[in-house]
Amino acid sequence: MTMQATPTAAVDRTPRCRFRERVELTKHETYLVCESLALGERTLERAGRGEEAAQMGRLFELLEDRLGAVDVGPPAAAGAGGQAVPGSNSRARELMQ
Repeated sequence: MTMQATPTAAVDRTPRCRFRERVELTKHETYLVCESLALGERTLERAGRGEEAAQMGRLFELLEDRLGAVDVGPPAAAGAGGQAVPGSNSRARELMQ
């Protein structure tokens, strides 16, 4: 007679855990999370996994909303003396071409 695992048996052996009410991340950690979500979404989309890509995108949007992110345009490159140089951002030029 062969024993088959049931979903409840697996859950019963899973260690219990409690999550904190809040999670705090550094700016760098948050950037890495957002970057990973965006990369995952693009990768899943290219692999033909549209629903999974959409889920990844929704998670990214949730995190972005919670962060209170505001699109203020591309960052300007620093010029002499640390001053911003208008129009010197390579990403902005790339988008304009």
